[in-house]
Amino acid sequence: MVVTMKRYSILALVLLGVLSCSGLKEEIPGPAGNDVQAGEDGVVTLTTTISLGDTRALDADGVKTFAPGDQVAFLYTTTLMDIQHRAVSEPLAAGNILDGGKKALLTVSLLMPKPGGDLTVVYPASMVTGRIGHFEMNYGALAHQDGTLASIAANLDLATYTGSLTANTELPASMTLSNQLALTAFTIENASGEDITSSITTLNISDGTNGYSVSRTPGTGPIYMALPPVSADKTLFLSADNGSTYYRKTVTGKTLGAGKLYPVEVEMPVDETGLSEPLTIEAKTGGATVGYHKAFFFSANEGNVQYSLNGGPWTDYDNDQSGIVLENAGDKISFRGNNAYYGRYQSGYANSYIYADYQECYLYGNVMSLVNATNFAMEDSITESHAFYRLFADEPHFLSHATKPLLLPANTLASNCYYAMFSGCTGLTRAPVLPAQNLAYACYEEMFKNCTGLVEVPALPAQTLASNCYNSMFSGCTGLVSAPAIGAEVLATQCCVNMFKGCSSLTTPPQLPVTTLVYACYEQMFMDCTSLITAPTLPAQTLATSCYQNMFWGCSSLERVVCLATDRTATDCTLSWFYQTPETGTFVKPSGVEWPEGTSGIPAGWTVETYVAP
Repeated sequence: MVVTMKRYSILALVLLGVLSCSGLKEEIPGPAGNDVQAGEDGVVTLTTTISLGDTRALDADGVKTFAPGDQVAFLYTTTLMDIQHRAVSEPLAAGNILDGGKKALLTVSLLMPKPGGDLTVVYPASMVTGRIGHFEMNYGALAHQDGTLASIAANLDLATYTGSLTANTELPASMTLSNQLALTAFTIENASGEDITSSITTLNISDGTNGYSVSRTPGTGPIYMALPPVSADKTLFLSADNGSTYYRKTVTGKTLGAGKLYPVEVEMPVDETGLSEPLTIEAKTGGATVGYHKAFFFSANEGNVQYSLNGGPWTDYDNDQSGIVLENAGDKISFRGNNAYYGRYQSGYANSYIYADYQECYLYGNVMSLVNATNFAMEDSITESHAFYRLFADEPHFLSHATKPLLLPANTLASNCYYAMFSGCTGLTRAPVLPAQNLAYACYEEMFKNCTGLVEVPALPAQTLASNCYNSMFSGCTGLVSAPAIGAEVLATQCCVNMFKGCSSLTTPPQLPVTTLVYACYEQMFMDCTSLITAPTLPAQTLATSCYQNMFWGCSSLERVVCLATDRTATDCTLSWFYQTPETGTFVKPSGVEWPEGTSGIPAGWTVETYVAP
């Protein structure tokens, strides 16, 4: 076969030789000979006989055969700025497939190839990503698979060759493509040993750094997945579900080598923690419209999410659509993504958000599915500020589910990460557990502000606080009767400012045992808590600037305060702390300590008692 190429004196037509394969290994013996001739005006003419052994479709035994449309990528060095370029072969035509699919004819054009320059051949071409001078293998393509062998063969079965062009810009005399991936065929069993593969719609695998996922409709097994090689020292985290039951298992000491097909039979118990269930919205009654709005600051390829409707396959959410209708009670939609944040400050705060319109919906599942789409069950770190800023804010249709919890399992937080996340969610009655021990600046600020239906709040176990960490966290929660316990023994500046402001039903405040105060630590903490009768004991002897400023402002039912301060010389330490409180009450203080009379001291009509240690 003779091919002549003439195009502005800068293209050389490179014709690739026979590609043969056996099992999962592909070989490309070189052409019988390359005849490169320079024509008029520097036109390069390459004459050769070509044949290419296929690498395409895999059968159940791992044998490859070519298919029409196959393309191969060539990464090569050009004489132009001596940088790497990419060229993709012409789609393979059926007439060029030979020997029962084991050989084929392939054509590619290279732009100004450098004699003797580096050459990398990649099959399939879709497994190369990047830009001129910065190409790499597209392992990200493995993140979302459909579980079929045909799809792996067509799109993901990565094989490469690395070498160089000859001094005459010829291909090497022979080339061998080496498979770079391990192929797995999964059979899933439950804890009783029952084969449940046919019911599985999602299978996730992670090595703790990278995650890979299969999304499919229920069907017979096995479930095929292509993975980078796995060494025995790696820990693999597996999760699977059928849309209603979630399974999870950790596997260690396993090796998956490149170029092999592994049958994998794995027994997976039910995940009782709930961490394997992605963030889910379930219709209480039919007719709700649920959607995701992506913030303007994301580029086209950022901030995107996928959704699964009623446990079905995961689908890219179209950011231009107007929402998904949950037609019947019990219909549900789950969300996942690989975005470290959904809010940001750019000349003002902005955020992506998830909404439910028209009808009430239950909100539950693991919110970290928005951060790590495949291994969210093991994800416990938030790395970016404003990660979930106002994600569900001002959405009255979200409800707490009676048995399915909303999970926020992160132990590592970032500044403002949960800022106003549920602010204005008036239908929520139960706050999620917040396990983090070390807090970040303003991490919980306004998190549940104006959640008027909130009545159940778990304890706050954090030991290390940060400035503004609890600022206005439950402000305006008018249904809250009992406040959560605060576990920290060391305070941070403004840590509890406005924490329970406007909690008009609050009768049981948290204990405040810390004796070393800091700037504005409890400022306006119980402002307008109109049902509060007995304040928590205030044991600190030395006050700090603004520490109790406006603390009980507007507490119109307040009857008793015990304050053991002996040094209140700090600026504004009790400024207006009894403003608009009852005219009578009881104030308990240590013997011999003088206080001024008035709203910044002891109210004029209150009875003063001497503190007696229990």
